[in-house]
Amino acid sequence: MVNLASPGSWLCTENPVGPIPSLVSQVSTAVTKEAEGGYLLVLGGRNDLTHVTDTQLRQAVTDIAAAAAAHGMVAAFVTVLPVNDRTGYRALTEPQRRRFNSWLQATFPHLVVSADPVVDRDRDGQLDRAFDAGDGFHLNEAGSDALAAAAADLVRANGWPLG
Repeated sequence: MVNLASPGSWLCTENPVGPIPSLVSQVSTAVTKEAEGGYLLVLGGRNDLTHVTDTQLRQAVTDIAAAAAAHGMVAAFVTVLPVNDRTGYRALTEPQRRRFNSWLQATFPHLVVSADPVVDRDRDGQLDRAFDAGDGFHLNEAGSDALAAAAADLVRANGWPLG
């Protein structure tokens, strides 16, 4: 397993704030090191939503799926997570997040983990405090565990090995 996002990355463009590469630029190189026939699970964050168009986000996902397929792998995706209202960032990014998540689920219907039912159980459109690391954006251990369980369900549903 390879975590391309550690210690952080953008989904589709080079980070304008620092020397952090995009996932698109890393996927092709990374999948060549993995066994044929595997899968790739991609969770995009909200960072891209402040400076990237819907078209760019969709192209990034399409490019990631194509890079994985070119190496005999399947790309699966996690929808962009909800955040808490107290961040002030939610209002700015929520419309694009909803559009992108809807497109992602429609385009890859059997290859998407929908994060909202997992980490927004009260369905108020926000990251539940029980899963919030304290900043309104990031998951705490319980949130990570809940999302990992949902991802494991997707892996099992597709008959992919867990491990």
